[in-house]
Amino acid sequence: MSAEILLRSLGFTLLVTGASFAVAAVLGLFVVAARRSGNRILRGAATLWITVMRGVPPLVWLFVVFFGITIQGARLTPVSAAIVTLGAVGSAYLGEAYRAGLESVPASQREALSALSVPRWASLRLVILPQALPIMVSAGAAFGIHLLKDTALASLIGVQEMTYLTNDAVQRGADGFVAFFLLGLAYLALSAPVGMLARSIEQRVQRNRMAVA
Repeated sequence: MSAEILLRSLGFTLLVTGASFAVAAVLGLFVVAARRSGNRILRGAATLWITVMRGVPPLVWLFVVFFGITIQGARLTPVSAAIVTLGAVGSAYLGEAYRAGLESVPASQREALSALSVPRWASLRLVILPQALPIMVSAGAAFGIHLLKDTALASLIGVQEMTYLTNDAVQRGADGFVAFFLLGLAYLALSAPVGMLARSIEQRVQRNRMAVA
């Protein structure tokens, strides 16, 4: 395996991970907004979305999107299908992470802000989000690591990421144990910094909260 092929497969892995996370992060905002809405229909729709997205294995969704969705008679490319699928599934997880963070703030604080007629956006930015952020960051990082590993599923529809390359090398005669052991180390090397960065951010936020207090 040449360095060029290795870098290309790494590029596909990072592309699918980063783009899927971005899609999930944006869609998750709509999910949490609907989940916390005063409208019963929106709450029900958000709850159904979360239940369905999390209740079906990502691999099944991947096949549904890749083989079932066509645009003007053409299927999505493998990379596009992987991004759409993992982003949609991830929106359910990040939406719940956002909700958990927001609901960790005591209701008494919301009531006090409302009684003081503090604008909703100012309340969210200055009081609620700073307290909810550690939980959101922690859950978001855990999801990011999980998403990185889930990109391996994209190899089953032809995305030439690291797992695809490793499996191809084994089929060409490479030692399977060594190849997949090295693949595991590669995923570990990619995911460990994410966890460390998340812990660093969480600790910094906690220190800032203590300083303000």
